[in-house]
Amino acid sequence: MLRRTLAIFICLALPGTILAAPPEVARLAVTGLNTQSVTAVDWAPEGNLALAGPAGLWLGKSAPTGGHTWQTYWHDGLNRPGAVLLQDDKATLVLQTAELSRLIDLNADGTGDLSEVVLSAWGLNVGPPDQGTAPRALFRRDGSTLLAFASAAGNWAQRNPVPLPPKDEHFTWIPRWAGCLVLLAKDGRTTSVVAAGFSQVTALASGPEGQVFVLDAHSPWGAPAVYQLELNAWYGNPESLPQLPPPATAKGKTKSTQANAAPTPPSAQFPLALLPPSVCEHPSALAWVRLPGSGPNGDLIVGDASGGRLARVRLYGEGDHLKGCAGPWLSSSELAPGINALAPSPDGASLLAGLKSGAGVVLPTEPAAFHITELEIRDGWLECHFSSPLAQEVIDKAGDWPLAQWPLVPGRNPGEPQLVRSIRHIIEPEGTGVSFLLPPGMPPQALLAVDFRSLRSGSGDRLQVSQFFLPAQFTEPARTVPTPAPGAESSKKP
Repeated sequence: MLRRTLAIFICLALPGTILAAPPEVARLAVTGLNTQSVTAVDWAPEGNLALAGPAGLWLGKSAPTGGHTWQTYWHDGLNRPGAVLLQDDKATLVLQTAELSRLIDLNADGTGDLSEVVLSAWGLNVGPPDQGTAPRALFRRDGSTLLAFASAAGNWAQRNPVPLPPKDEHFTWIPRWAGCLVLLAKDGRTTSVVAAGFSQVTALASGPEGQVFVLDAHSPWGAPAVYQLELNAWYGNPESLPQLPPPATAKGKTKSTQANAAPTPPSAQFPLALLPPSVCEHPSALAWVRLPGSGPNGDLIVGDASGGRLARVRLYGEGDHLKGCAGPWLSSSELAPGINALAPSPDGASLLAGLKSGAGVVLPTEPAAFHITELEIRDGWLECHFSSPLAQEVIDKAGDWPLAQWPLVPGRNPGEPQLVRSIRHIIEPEGTGVSFLLPPGMPPQALLAVDFRSLRSGSGDRLQVSQFFLPAQFTEPARTVPTPAPGAESSKKP
């Protein structure tokens, strides 16, 4: 009989909860924009907003009394803008199809007067015209810019071939079908390929420590994928990893100098998280946020172009080795008919959304108090005690679970998967997340609580943790798990 297993992740975090009311969406009332498509947005550190679309560019100045004062900065239409950056009161960077432009306010009257081409580059990742996909870029804090160049795969690209950008020493050979990311230095002239193998990059996002996250809508993994960018890496099918030729040598001689050595081959990268259709059907936007209940690494929010849906990718791990698990987060008619772009607020607690019709701000709500007050590991079982009335109500709806128990360590049956190697792998001092498998029969609805007050080992030692979460919303019917009799083998399955 097939068994369904669900991944549960434990990570160190500030005390918090995840049971909360749905986030609120406030539509922005901007004259001339309410029915226009907004394909690029920016939320500047000082609180100013930028909304760009084919109809032009609107700026929202943060008012001392709250809210924003809106005006049209650029009256003429823009060519499918895919990224925008408010540099100062007089200049704004806009990525359009085939060029990166700087719009300048020469007269200091709040409107742009001059469009200056910073970079002209054919092949930006715009995709098929009938999809209306805008080119994508990420403006980084150090002044550099990451540009997504299109893949030449697919029928449309074969009919409309695009040139690849200049190759650097790491990517001396890139298959023509491989999309890539190009780093434009802050001097506005120097370019280099930093990663390749993408199919269609629909969004880029920056983390708090300078991490770069990439959303590939047509990854080779059977679903859209989110990656954490690593330089000199290959993001396509690992089996199609480019094989770089050895360095040329004269007959009878071996060139061993570093200058003549073969370039470092790119390493294959695996997704940080996958986005199945049930979570996000047409992912088009990506932003890093720190929401109520987020772990120490924050979360990634993914926007859906085909409806008013947002997905949440919870991040765990640390440094350059983050992992994530995706699940639905918000579905709102206020975000319909689709989401084009996302930008976080300066504190990462809210989101500015560019929509297919207008724009809005997503305001997460504070989560409700919902606690697991104590966990105890005893005889190979992890036992959780619930005391919150709200928790009890939810658990009763999922099944009668005043006290929930389920096996934590693997049984002794041959071929049974290893759930957890030892207790110490659950708690990591630096906050590294680990996972274990939830056996069949344990309803995930009984694990909606987040705040772990204490974790106790079999010897009575208490270990402090503060948060865990479900990777998605599950609807598997609740089934009763019998409590093992005293002295029963820990391998006994419910």
